[in-house]
Amino acid sequence: MQVVIRVDSSDRMGSGHLIRCLTLANELRNSGVTVLFVSREHKGNFLQRAEDEGYKVVRLPPPPLPTDPRVDDYSVLLGVPQEQDAQECLQALRDTRVDWLVVDHYGLDHVWERHLRAIAPYVAVLDDLANRRHDCDILLDQNYFGSTANSRYAGLVSSSCVQLLGPKYALLQPDYRRLRHLMPARDGLVRRVLVFFGGSDQPNNTMHVLKAFESSTLENLAVDIVAGQNHPDKQGLEDWVGRRRGATLHSGLRSLAGLMARADLAVGGGGSTTWERACLSLPAVIVALADNQRAFSDALAADGYQVLLGRDCDVSVDMWSRALVDQISNPQHLVAMSRRVATLTDGTGSELMARTMLDGERFVVRAKSSLTNSPHSPSGSHVVAAKNLRITVLSDADSWLNAHLTELVARWREQGYPVQWVHDSTLISNGDVCFIIGCTRLLKPTDLSRNTYNLVVHESALPEGRGWSPMTWQVLEDRRHIVITLFEAAKEVDSGRIHLQTTIQLSGTELIDEWRQLQADATSELCSRWINEYPGVTQRAHEQSGTASYFRRRGPVDSRIDPEQSIARQFDLLRVVDNDRYPAFFEYRGSAYRLLIKRAATVQVSNSQME
Repeated sequence: MQVVIRVDSSDRMGSGHLIRCLTLANELRNSGVTVLFVSREHKGNFLQRAEDEGYKVVRLPPPPLPTDPRVDDYSVLLGVPQEQDAQECLQALRDTRVDWLVVDHYGLDHVWERHLRAIAPYVAVLDDLANRRHDCDILLDQNYFGSTANSRYAGLVSSSCVQLLGPKYALLQPDYRRLRHLMPARDGLVRRVLVFFGGSDQPNNTMHVLKAFESSTLENLAVDIVAGQNHPDKQGLEDWVGRRRGATLHSGLRSLAGLMARADLAVGGGGSTTWERACLSLPAVIVALADNQRAFSDALAADGYQVLLGRDCDVSVDMWSRALVDQISNPQHLVAMSRRVATLTDGTGSELMARTMLDGERFVVRAKSSLTNSPHSPSGSHVVAAKNLRITVLSDADSWLNAHLTELVARWREQGYPVQWVHDSTLISNGDVCFIIGCTRLLKPTDLSRNTYNLVVHESALPEGRGWSPMTWQVLEDRRHIVITLFEAAKEVDSGRIHLQTTIQLSGTELIDEWRQLQADATSELCSRWINEYPGVTQRAHEQSGTASYFRRRGPVDSRIDPEQSIARQFDLLRVVDNDRYPAFFEYRGSAYRLLIKRAATVQVSNSQME
């Protein structure tokens, strides 16, 4: 697979967009994907960083100098009209196969994306603004907007677009994730402060803040200062550090993770470093460096994740000084902020994004048709052939369904599928689909990560009837029409997307072995249909809708019969008892008695025989 990433960087845009795209590129490369960057040669770009990390960069011509440069004028940031940029990209990629196109640019929208559809079957957009339409298959916005986050892109993307929204999906370098698990809890005492205002910091906010540290209350703090590649006054910073005991100037860093891990408080801007600080539970006092940072910075501050002083141009040295003294004097508040902000992200966003892009079965229909019709079609398709599907079946070792699964597994093997059948989730191999059948244990994320699809069979019309023993509970209610559902395993029990459904019709007289046979047949039918209809079946999967209800877990006590009630009133209970594992029983005159039930041959009894 080959992924092309369209992203820019400059002394005005900074390096944040490029850095997060590099993080995604590294995650994809670790999965065997080839990644190519396409970037315009803006003044002060950071493209050497991508080349130093081993990526090929296609450089588009520098733009003409804008006559009225404003950082938040996104068309000016692009430097040329969208149509021109699109044509230049198409020309540059004319001999390149593109499986996925990733776009991270405020100056591009659906107009540009539709032009590139000529060579790219799939488009993924990284955005922060929700201010324009997109023609994409995945949209990732890692910013925090509280309860409004899920509706921000309503009407801006198609209903089929996969939306990855919130800091959970923040694209962070892997060292943040690793350090997160090694760090002790923060104690709220401030001994060392990290100062960083992005890769450019043209207004020189850094020096503005350092003047605040000259206050007598703050003079004993150790200070780590990070100057980006395009900082306008590195000499001034060096002079300040030379006069300050305990101050260190850093530049050319590949990551801030180490400095964040040893800092007790951060001072900086509201850009992508917000999520790096969050991953390492680092409390922060920040300013918004641009209007596009203001909304999510406000939301984070309102919900107690950080302290926001306002837009950088409105914050004086005195305001910085008072804010820092106030925070340092309140360790309990810093501890609370640290604990709260750490809940925003665990640093696995790039892994989640890469896995979504590599979910070839989800996106196979358009990719297959687009590549077939494209002049850049590869000689061999990257789509997994159905017969090459690697199948795992997981069931409990003592499940009653095992007797019925033997035939299903044997049939798949006869058809040429590689099939593994295990009773221990730790034995699941890497593959394409795992059918979880007759398994009473919840699987860990590491177990689920080994297969692209993890499918569960449940005997109810989800979301109604989630939980334990749905078939048994419905037979007890004398339901005659039972829906059997094949759905994806998800974090919340029985809540995943529905792939297939079928029904069982009952007469109301079936005993446990009889309705279990119908259940087993329906289970085999659904699993076989999924394999036979793959990959198209994955395109029809849909989210559950409606009100959820839950069945509780049953135990042996639920097989108790009331001797004071008639058999007719308790017949459905007799239909669900297992004569061997949990037989019907009743208590009478101080003793307990077991009842065994089975269907008898038809017997005609005459009156004379009764006499």
